[in-house]
Amino acid sequence: MSSWIRWHGPAMARLWGFCWLVVGFWRAAFACPTSCKCSASRIWCSDPSPGIVAFPRLEPNSVDPENITEIFIANQKRLEIINEDDVEAYVGLRNLTIVDSGLKFVAHKAFLKNSNLQHINFTRNKLTSLSRKHFRHLDLSELILVGNPFTCSCDIMWIKTLQEAKSSPDTQDLYCLNESSKNIPLANLQIPNCGLPSANLAAPNLTVEEGKSITLSCSVAGDPVPNMYWDVGNLVSKHMNETSHTQGSLRITNISSDDSGKQISCVAENLVGEDQDSVNLTVHCANPNYPDVIYEDYGTAANDIGDTTNRSNEIPSTDVTDKTGREHLSVYAVVVIASVVGFCLLVMLFLLKLARHSKFGMKGFVLFHKIPLDG
Repeated sequence: MSSWIRWHGPAMARLWGFCWLVVGFWRAAFACPTSCKCSASRIWCSDPSPGIVAFPRLEPNSVDPENITEIFIANQKRLEIINEDDVEAYVGLRNLTIVDSGLKFVAHKAFLKNSNLQHINFTRNKLTSLSRKHFRHLDLSELILVGNPFTCSCDIMWIKTLQEAKSSPDTQDLYCLNESSKNIPLANLQIPNCGLPSANLAAPNLTVEEGKSITLSCSVAGDPVPNMYWDVGNLVSKHMNETSHTQGSLRITNISSDDSGKQISCVAENLVGEDQDSVNLTVHCANPNYPDVIYEDYGTAANDIGDTTNRSNEIPSTDVTDKTGREHLSVYAVVVIASVVGFCLLVMLFLLKLARHSKFGMKGFVLFHKIPLDG
């Protein structure tokens, strides 16, 4: 019984863990390129013989490449190129070191999928030029380029600009070869018509009502002539842009309240660097929609087509009141006149009756007396 417990208790768990660790190292070593050593998170290639001629790649069914966080390469004189797809599998890569080797060229999109890169060291290689486009999307804390035979040109002015933005202890002693094959400090490099660009965003008041539309305009300038593009982040509203090298517009339609507080940037970029001008979008809710009816003169509708509005609580207009009053006055006058005429007729009938019974012997009351004519 004690034997069973010994082989099925904590001791057995530790043994199994050790076995899996050994298997992991064995798989990594078996899949590792020649002249390199590999672990679950690191690849290092420093043996010059036979050396490597291409960027190291792990064999299929080996340790997951996304777990590799560091690649160290040294003394590899035949390693000259980093292609676009050489590094893309190492998405977790944080540190890349290639020193004392023959690196001459780095593809523009070589690090496109390596957003975790923080440290790059290319000391003492054969680089004559290096574009800032390799690193524009990276948040690098260190880029070491000492000991490369750079050619003095506008293509490397961005490195000078980068050095000038750092404090003195962090700067590197970088040099370039001029047309006379003379090494000059990069800090002293002066290239005509080679400077940072500028961007100017001409925007109206960006406090807009939900559902409305707005157009932003931007102009860029610089030498070399910069490219221009819009950075709208995760804008929800429908938008489209028209852009040339130096002018552009951005049309945002049916603006959503979800975009309130978001930043919109116009970016100018050339060989030396980039500049941007930004604005923040503020969206307020639209006013409630009311019936489109216009009232005039205390409630008389201007539109006389099919008016079915309930007017039980309206105040009658002055014109209607005056007209009604005049109608009432006319009726009253007619009634009064009719009453007077009727009264007069009654009086006349009474007088006629009274005359027939008079004591003066009048037989009646002569309304029309006929006077005889003589001869």
